[in-house]
Amino acid sequence: MGEIASLLGRRIREIRRAQGLSLERTAELAEVSLTFLGDVERGRKEPSITTLTGIAKALSVSVREIVEVVEVEPAGVSKHELLSRLRSGMKEWYSVEESEAIYSFVCQPTQS
Repeated sequence: MGEIASLLGRRIREIRRAQGLSLERTAELAEVSLTFLGDVERGRKEPSITTLTGIAKALSVSVREIVEVVEVEPAGVSKHELLSRLRSGMKEWYSVEESEAIYSFVCQPTQS
């Protein structure tokens, strides 16, 4: 897989470990297989926006908190590029209106 998958995977693993969650428990909470989540963390699989939302919920963070790391990573992949790719991928699963609503939600500023 690509650099974005690696960045997302590393970020998910980082958040999971910081919270003291096992891979098994996180997979259970996210309603994905252990193998799939392990592959996501290793950058071998790219989660759909729906799956990424489930993983974020399992970790008690927003999707934005997972993808924000792209902005500060030196890998040369911008957060805008990542969100654009997520946005285009959503069109396979959702109507244009639903995709736009999800994209707007993910991109909204977090409130402290």
